[in-house]
Amino acid sequence: MALLHGTWIPKNQTQGYLFIWGEVWHRFEPLVAHQIHPYPFTMAGDELINWLDHSLNLGAVPTQFTSQLLSLPSIIEKDTLQPQHSTYPTDDYSLYPWHISGLVLQPADAILFLNRLPLSPLNGETTWLGDDLRFWIHMGRWCLDLLSRGQFLPTLDTDSSPMVLLPIGNRFSTAPLTLLAYSSLNGKCPWCVGCMLHSPTLIPW
Repeated sequence: MALLHGTWIPKNQTQGYLFIWGEVWHRFEPLVAHQIHPYPFTMAGDELINWLDHSLNLGAVPTQFTSQLLSLPSIIEKDTLQPQHSTYPTDDYSLYPWHISGLVLQPADAILFLNRLPLSPLNGETTWLGDDLRFWIHMGRWCLDLLSRGQFLPTLDTDSSPMVLLPIGNRFSTAPLTLLAYSSLNGKCPWCVGCMLHSPTLIPW
């Protein structure tokens, strides 16, 4: 079974991109532990592009690729390493870093892409969506809702971003823990929601 994953990768306070990658079962041989390997279940670039465009009917996407270091459930026995596919988890596992190859979507493309994805499952039709990406679908819709309701403060300083007023509540408490597995976040809060909207300053109320 194939799964579509993704999260927002902040570069700094005002820049970042949406990282999209696919996970699908492939045969593999046990690997040597204590080394960082390419994740065996990562979709190849052409395979991911074809899946998004033809199988999921999401249309064409930019074809800029990059690599991220992601800690995923794995089984380590002595000096051997075996990854665990997200749809077949086990109770006895360790989080181990893997190289993941995926697509880079800049803010404007990220919003368009997230808007093509369904908000909620219908008759099991969205079982191909990973929890991490499903979270960002909701955050993307929320950002657009904030803009449509004018909940932001414009600024005259062209070097600064507009400030957005956020009625946060418990919204972020439902973020999946998988978002924290992306090592590029360095343990920081991954949901810089405003980054997708040119990184406005977030002001909770």
